[in-house]
Amino acid sequence: MWEKINSPIVVAVIVLVALFGFQKMEKPTFATELRGAYEELIAIAKDGKSDAEKTKAVQDFASEIFGQVREGISEGMGGDGDGKVDDRDQLFLDDRKLVVVEEFKFVPSKWDGRQSYIYRITNNSDKHLKQIRINHEFMKDGKMTDVENKWVSEIQVLPPGESIALKGEYSFPNGTTAEDYKKFEVDDVVFVVTGFQS
Repeated sequence: MWEKINSPIVVAVIVLVALFGFQKMEKPTFATELRGAYEELIAIAKDGKSDAEKTKAVQDFASEIFGQVREGISEGMGGDGDGKVDDRDQLFLDDRKLVVVEEFKFVPSKWDGRQSYIYRITNNSDKHLKQIRINHEFMKDGKMTDVENKWVSEIQVLPPGESIALKGEYSFPNGTTAEDYKKFEVDDVVFVVTGFQS
């Protein structure tokens, strides 16, 4: 085993991996460069296929190094590498179900070229919520025609068990004439809570 590790090709592999690691550590393309290094190592291994033992040793070594580096990068970026949702994300998803948007209806607008609507946000969680953000999906005949992600600036903090009524507006494209209003009017708004802090 020591002879395999101490062979010139394995030493070259170690140097290659180290060089890529040190030179690219601060660049945003680090993961791409590591993938390139991995592919180069496999190419070197394939070129040495006349010596089956060295080829296998280099392939195993390169695969192991790349796997460990990938796990390290994943951990360093906050992921666990297995596609699972981390605890903070799961808490948000659980709490989001308790932030309810209801009582939506259109109301007359004070402005030309806009549709006004009202709705209510209720905090059914046991936490104080702030910096609430809601996605407004504007629908017509069951199809989405526009979307807008809005901060709820009217609320600084929404305590547990409390609700607040809000007003929103959908603006028609610039230059729309009164005759074309019906063409751009939407018939529904779908709300999705996309963010908040607790």
